[in-house]
Amino acid sequence: MNTPLPTFANALPLQQSPAYARTLRVLGQDVQLVHADGVGQMQIVSRKTRFGTLRAALRGPLWDTADPAKQHEFLRANPVHILGPETAEPRALRRAGYWRAMTPAHVGMLDLTRDLAPAMHPKWRNAWRKSQRSGVTVTAAPFDAARDLWILSLDRAQQRAMGYRGYPRPFTLAFAQQNPDAAITYVAHKGHSQIAAMIFLLHHPTATYHIGWSGEAGRRTNAHHLILTQAARDLAAHGMTILDLGQIDSRRTPGLARFKLGSGAQPMPLGGTWLPVPWRRS
Repeated sequence: MNTPLPTFANALPLQQSPAYARTLRVLGQDVQLVHADGVGQMQIVSRKTRFGTLRAALRGPLWDTADPAKQHEFLRANPVHILGPETAEPRALRRAGYWRAMTPAHVGMLDLTRDLAPAMHPKWRNAWRKSQRSGVTVTAAPFDAARDLWILSLDRAQQRAMGYRGYPRPFTLAFAQQNPDAAITYVAHKGHSQIAAMIFLLHHPTATYHIGWSGEAGRRTNAHHLILTQAARDLAAHGMTILDLGQIDSRRTPGLARFKLGSGAQPMPLGGTWLPVPWRRS
């Protein structure tokens, strides 16, 4: 029996959240929230470069209307250099003078309002059940810079080895500092050894998977299956309705993509990357 696709219309992307804005401001970047009643809102990050100020809006705008004319008016009133909308609205974007430079990526969205087990892929469910019998225990606590730096170091090494890029260490430290108790660390233990870890960022009503690391013992015992399931249940109990697992990249990180989708997360297409073409504006 196929589970109907949930709606993620109420999701708040990390990049459009107040928590994200507080983090970037303390890192020296300017963040502006523009809003139009009944139309939508967009968080714009401005960063100084040697070529001038670069204005970017990622995972936005967030629309309150489906009217292309109103969307077009909003975009024209709030121009940016890089636009990565949550959903593609080609008519409004093209009328506002943008062209799509990159095709849409997909992110994995896990619905926390439903029972997780029925939506899991059978192999993923079996691995999770195996992890429950492996003797692995999981602890959770707000991120602590002194205690949890080892996770950031191992994640950075993992990024280099696997050829992908995540948020840098200063972002994680600033997020935890500016948003108390909103960065949560989960660690899997086998005996006295730390064998796997994940960090989640909370920005109600959505949470975002931020960092994950696993050693050989963690992979052997499917520790990440245990961590993700426990975290999802904890987040739901604290009022989170959606867990954004981040980009699904089957080409660069196929194993991670399978893990995310196997958990029951649904792939949601974003709107692509759009750049302005001034002479096409009307």
